[in-house]
Parts: sequence; C-alpha cells; structure tokens
Amino acid sequence: MTIFFGVYCLDKTDCSFDAKIMLESLNYVSSDADALWNAEGIALGQKTVFNTPESFSETLPLYDPVNNLTIAGDIRLDNRAELFVKLSIDAKEYEERADAGIIILAYRKWGEALCEHLLGDFAFVLWDGGLNKLICCTDHLASRNLHYFYNGKKFVFATTPNPILALDDIC
Repeated sequence: MTIFFGVYCLDKTDCSFDAKIMLESLNYVSSDADALWNAEGIALGQKTVFNTPESFSETLPLYDPVNNLTIAGDIRLDNRAELFVKLSIDAKEYEERADAGIIILAYRKWGEALCEHLLGDFAFVLWDGGLNKLICCTDHLASRNLHYFYNGKKFVFATTPNPILALDDIC
C-alpha cells in the first residue's frame, strides 16, 4: 500500500522537520521506495509500493521544474489511452509514462477541473509553486483515503492517520 503525506505551512515556515517525523512514523510499513520533497512552506513525502508497470519508472513526489509543479499520490489511472489522446501524448510513451506525469499534464491543460477527466483509483496532492496552491484530489468513489488536519496555520494530510497523529502540535 502506497502512503503519501505532507504539511503545508501557510506562514511559509520550513515544514521539512514535520515531514521527516511523518516518514519516521511509518517505519513499520514496507515499501519499494521512500522519498521526501520540500520547498518554502511545503513538504511532501511518500512510501511507494510499485503496483503498475509504469510505477517502476517513477519516483514520487515528482517535481516538474519547468512548470514548478510537484505531485505525490497513490494513483492508478484506468483511462490512460483516452488521456494520451486528449493530452496529445505520443503513443510511443505509453509503456514508460507514469500516471503522476499524466496528471501533471492534465493539470496544465484543465487546471483544477482535471479530476473530471480521470478514471481510476487515486488520491493525490499537487503543489502549484507558481500559484502557491495545494490541490487535493480523490477519485469519484474515494477508494483511496485522504485524511487531513487544519488549524488555520498548518494543513497536514496523509492517506493514513498515523503520520498526522505523530506530530506534536496536532493533538
């Protein structure tokens, strides 16, 4: 089971320490890859289990430096072929283009309406560094959980409650 988590500090303070605590709280979970990413006021982390052929070629959180977008998530898209056409992605990339990369392209095309075009089982967060905006999405049936805590200063989220509860200033 892939688990992702993160902290968005609205006052732009460094959130990387919180993300490290959240990752350490998940030491009991086995994964194929663990990663942390942070920028001013935001930190994302992920414990990934490779569950699709495309996922082996992807490291999450995934940062797109050209568009200043970062995504973390537990994603399985079922309408990849349809999205390749709608997003004008070369069919030669079908086997190697991972789902998170497709979602970044979908966001660039449709903005916050991107989820209207996605079919599958997914939960993800997408940080738009250019707009300082965090977008949180789940599939239409919410088959992937996304728990959160917000206190006016900090927005903390994860696909399981344990990393949220590991932070001292939550309870």
